[in-house]
Amino acid sequence: MQRRTPQQPGWMVELTAAIDIPVEKIQWIWQDWLPRAKLSILAGAGGCGKTTLAISIAARLSRGGDWPDGSKCEAAGNVIIWSGEDGIADTIIPRLTAADADLSRVHIIEGLRDQRGNRRQFDPAANFALLNEAAARIDGVSLLIFDPLINLIRGDMHRANEVRQGLQMVVDFAEQHCCSVLGISHLSKSASQSSVADRVIGSQAFSALARTVLVAGKANNSEARVLVRAKSNVSIDIGG
Repeated sequence: MQRRTPQQPGWMVELTAAIDIPVEKIQWIWQDWLPRAKLSILAGAGGCGKTTLAISIAARLSRGGDWPDGSKCEAAGNVIIWSGEDGIADTIIPRLTAADADLSRVHIIEGLRDQRGNRRQFDPAANFALLNEAAARIDGVSLLIFDPLINLIRGDMHRANEVRQGLQMVVDFAEQHCCSVLGISHLSKSASQSSVADRVIGSQAFSALARTVLVAGKANNSEARVLVRAKSNVSIDIGG
């Protein structure tokens, strides 16, 4: 029995010959590590320094400093940070200060406020669209940090369809503002997956949608921390 496809009057598929589509180069916040206009994930076990590293990246970008690999930050940029786990005044700001951030370029999401001055909590899954106006108000954003990333998912973080639906608005935001979105996540304790990128907590749709997955951890028998590329669809995927 032949299946019939429902027709949609007035609509047609738009096709463009590949030769008519101009090639665009990948733009970078941090060359080969943090691409612009893309979603990236920074994952690791608890206590390995994920948030400290993310704040360090924000600080270096805010002042146009050198990256950890010695490369130069080409231009300073604005940063927006949402944290659902750490206190702003007693943890985030002191860490930014310790990392020598330009605090005038780093903006913290503290909540929502209406025209009457009423305030309420910022819900990442429900209120994300309001960040478009916020980014325009500060003359653009180069880096948006969400800690943790799973708070952007309104439904079940283990269901691929719900994760993709929740993260699509993030992907669209990154493209629209040509900024990097860095989501902080944990790794599952299971070591059965062949790739460490597949251990990002929740559905594998998280690491599938992210163009880059970075993993932080402690070096063996040392207090030193390491940062490695677990996955990259836009550059090399080895090294650390």
